[in-house]
Amino acid sequence: MLCMGMEFTMNARKFTPALVAGSFLFALVNAVNGFAQTSTGCDTAKVQYSPVEDKYLDKINIQAVTELQVPDDAEKQFSPQRTIWLYADEPNYQKDGPWTTTALVRSSDGHTLRKLAFIGHGTGGVKLEWLNERLLFGRVWWGRILSTDFIVDIQNREFIYQQNAYYGDLMEACK
Repeated sequence: MLCMGMEFTMNARKFTPALVAGSFLFALVNAVNGFAQTSTGCDTAKVQYSPVEDKYLDKINIQAVTELQVPDDAEKQFSPQRTIWLYADEPNYQKDGPWTTTALVRSSDGHTLRKLAFIGHGTGGVKLEWLNERLLFGRVWWGRILSTDFIVDIQNREFIYQQNAYYGDLMEACK
């Protein structure tokens, strides 16, 4: 509690009522003059999408392979009609990052064998989800507020959609 003429010590610094009042007055003047940080409105905060920067494009690779080495006890994620599956070999997040996730894809007839690599991602990891028997949606988290979203045609090894998604507005306090 502050009383006039009384001093108190916090963390080896001396605070006086005059210093506290002066700091409050400085903050008030800055806020009135528009120097205070503005917050995003809650109704306008949204994810911002933009083209993928080259430095991230180079970190997402897809290639055809002739064989796959999948552990016997691997948990496979099947497409809706179960004609193709993927196995994601996730990194050990207990070790220092950045991390790399590898996904292996195989059709039930064995004609489609693919290896996807997501290099140098953050702790948010890689999320993959089948849209149908050819299309795979993915999201790679590069950090806490930036990801790359994509849709890839597995048979043709073509990216149909790729965009960076910036979530910074959603992380800030809003008014």
